[in-house]
Amino acid sequence: MHIVAKTSTASLGRFQDRLPKENPAKKGKKRKFEPLIGNFSNEKQKQLELLKVMDTKKPKLDITKAVNKQMRQEDREEAAAKHKKAAGKKGRKGGSMGGKPRGKGGKGKKAAGGGGGKRRGKPGKR
Repeated sequence: MHIVAKTSTASLGRFQDRLPKENPAKKGKKRKFEPLIGNFSNEKQKQLELLKVMDTKKPKLDITKAVNKQMRQEDREEAAAKHKKAAGKKGRKGGSMGGKPRGKGGKGKKAAGGGGGKRRGKPGKR
């Protein structure tokens, strides 16, 4: 059983009694450090070992990641070139499209009957 009463309170169980079947709390490992003064040969040996391990490791080369990165870069360059080219053109966008001419927005004036017709749509959406 875990140490529920000790860890589940804001005071970390400082003021709570132990539960009847609760195990005693486990103490953490104490870290031991080398002394700051004295013989440094041990420290030097450890650092050299670490450097040797780091030097012998080969870098991981993910081919698919590299290819995808290259493709994204090319796409970005193409998009930038296309954007520059399009920026030189003037006039309305999509002017060549046919279809029904549109008004300038707003409800405008309807037929002579005026307003006040029956509303359609979902109830409660007013």
